[in-house]
Amino acid sequence: AGWECDLLIIQKSGWAYEVEVKISVADFRRELKTKAKKHEALLMGYGRLQRHLPSIIRRFYFAMPIEIYEKVKDEIPTWAGVITVEPSRDHPTLARARVEQHPRLLPARKVTDADRSKMLESAYYKYWAMHHRDQAKAMVLRP
Repeated sequence: AGWECDLLIIQKSGWAYEVEVKISVADFRRELKTKAKKHEALLMGYGRLQRHLPSIIRRFYFAMPIEIYEKVKDEIPTWAGVITVEPSRDHPTLARARVEQHPRLLPARKVTDADRSKMLESAYYKYWAMHHRDQAKAMVLRP
C-alpha cells in the first residue's frame, strides 16, 4: 500500500486487510496525528499516495484492549473497523476478541503476484536489517 503496517492479511481471494495494533490512548491518537496522510489515503481508497493508485487495502481495523476502546471510541474514523480484546472471565490467561466491521474501502484492488513479491522482498530486507542491528548491539555490549 506504500506504508508499513502492524499486520497485513491477504486472503486467498487476493483481498487485503490491514490491522493497526494500539496499546494506549496516546498510541492511538499519535497514529491519527502523525499518519494523517495515510488515513486520508485509506479513506479515499488510494495506495501509493503520490501516484493515486487504487489501494490494496479493502478493510482497515484498529486492534486494542477494550479499556482503550472505551476511551477512544468516539475518535475512531467511521471507515475503520475495530478489533477489541479483553481477558476471559473464566480463564485469566486467555482473551476474547470482538470484531466490528465497517464498509469496505473503495476503490480497492486485489493483491497481485507482483505485489506479493514486493511485500516479501520488503519484509526480508526489514528482517535482515533488524537482525544485523541486533547483532551489532550485542557486539557493543560484550566486554
